[in-house]
Amino acid sequence: MVARALEQKGGVSDRCELNRQIKADNVLLRELKSLVKKLMDAVKNTVPAIAEAMETVRQKMIIFRYQLLRIGTRKEKITDTLQIVKPDFRKYESIMKQLKVKVRERRTLLDEKKAAPAIQIFQQRELAQKIATLTEDIEELKSEKALLLNQLNCADDYGMGEIKQHIASMESSIETLNQQEEKYTAALDAALAQYTELQQQSADVDTIELNTARHAIRPDKEHETLQRLQATYGKKFDSRTLMQSRIDVAQMLNETAGPVSIRQKLQQLQGPQNRQSHDKERSQER
Repeated sequence: MVARALEQKGGVSDRCELNRQIKADNVLLRELKSLVKKLMDAVKNTVPAIAEAMETVRQKMIIFRYQLLRIGTRKEKITDTLQIVKPDFRKYESIMKQLKVKVRERRTLLDEKKAAPAIQIFQQRELAQKIATLTEDIEELKSEKALLLNQLNCADDYGMGEIKQHIASMESSIETLNQQEEKYTAALDAALAQYTELQQQSADVDTIELNTARHAIRPDKEHETLQRLQATYGKKFDSRTLMQSRIDVAQMLNETAGPVSIRQKLQQLQGPQNRQSHDKERSQER
């Protein structure tokens, strides 16, 4: 039912849960900013230091991307529910306005009919016809209203009042989530800029040695990321969202799917040697 979906996807209790989650998110955001700032200030142009800094920033990006994916999912669910409920609620409000107008108009006509002399047959007949038409309109509106109440799983108008509160709460949640989305998008952009800065610092460092050092510490970093997210989101933590976050960040950083294998390392090392040997053989043939 629509009302049940409304409660599941965005009610007053969900609004409270959102506020609690935002507080936890903000704590995590402050911790990460402080950690990376200290790391960026202390980094030296050594392979271990740069590897540590790059992996830390990379994991921070994964966390920010995870938060953005969660925000996007939550916004989508709330928006879907609003798209279902709001048109029906607007229709209910329109029916209620029409009912008030027609009930008031019928009451006025009834008073006129009661006050009119019985001898004025034509006036009495005209008023009676108007009253009958209004009565039919009112009954038709009441039927439409009952259908809407049933569709929204509401027993009476009081239930529609609760629906109105849920809608207001969800709209407020959407606004809050938009603000959070802007904040974490900016944080992700800033982290990407930090990563680019570290790449520039590592321009003179041996690429294979740096990648080897990074992949050596990556499992610990990823475990730390997992623990941070689990501590922040508890039972609401989703491993699939984390997996998607890693894929998205890998694309942002133009990373390969996995660490460089030993065979690839040897091929990279032997590549220049093989070319030199081949050039030497060709010169000897001449």
